[in-house]
Amino acid sequence: MRLALLLLMITFVPMSLATAYSGAPPNGYAGDPPNNNNCTQCHSSFPVNSGDGTLMVITQSTYEPEAGYSVAVEVTDPDAQRWGFELIALDENNNSAGTLELLQPARTQLSGDYIKHTSAGTDPGQTGSDQWSFNWYAPEVGTGDVTFYVAANAADNNGSTSGDRIYTSTFVMTEFVDDVNDRSISMAPTEWQLANVYPNPFNGQVTIELNAASLANTTVSIYDILGRLVSTLHQGELSPGQYTLSWEPQGGAGVYFLRATNNQGWVQTQKIQYLK
Repeated sequence: MRLALLLLMITFVPMSLATAYSGAPPNGYAGDPPNNNNCTQCHSSFPVNSGDGTLMVITQSTYEPEAGYSVAVEVTDPDAQRWGFELIALDENNNSAGTLELLQPARTQLSGDYIKHTSAGTDPGQTGSDQWSFNWYAPEVGTGDVTFYVAANAADNNGSTSGDRIYTSTFVMTEFVDDVNDRSISMAPTEWQLANVYPNPFNGQVTIELNAASLANTTVSIYDILGRLVSTLHQGELSPGQYTLSWEPQGGAGVYFLRATNNQGWVQTQKIQYLK
């Protein structure tokens, strides 16, 4: 009887370790300094950022001190079927900046200065992409730039830590200060627009600045010269504001088309050229 119990314990422990973090990773694995750890410490089948997916923080590019902002984390991967993330916001001295607030308490949770998925927020069986939303309240005047560090797991849903793709990303929000009264100001754009796409041509990563004039479901995608979808940079709701996206091609050099649309009838397309 004691032998049988010992064998049961030996077979049970590895399974518990393999699924230990479906309810969220430990703090300190968002790719944030000083250690810059990410989820490849456990999900080690592939190097970080080696898959065909994308990871981005979606919010405004500037902040007004002590104001509140909607933030979303979006990860895509063509092969993934389960998802997770961890994020922290830090100031220029790597101290926690601002306050995070849950919008989806069933799907996200707070742990110290971090926000991350819950077990329900891993969405087993969901393919293509996933997204989590929350609020962030900016810090006091004079804090300066705030960097969001985020890591995400695009998992294959096999019940273990093998076969998963880990992505990391950073996003900087700039404190925009009025020189007259030393207070930050924030103005929503008056029209939908791909405001700036640079550099173009490019040979590494292209940056896309998008102005959203109203609350709308928005899609930003890349197509090749034959009209085939190459990558979806964003698909979901955007609040009024200015947003910055980026794209780093995985395929060959050539001409691509950036296309942005929303459910209010706005469509804008721009040609971009990748020089590999």
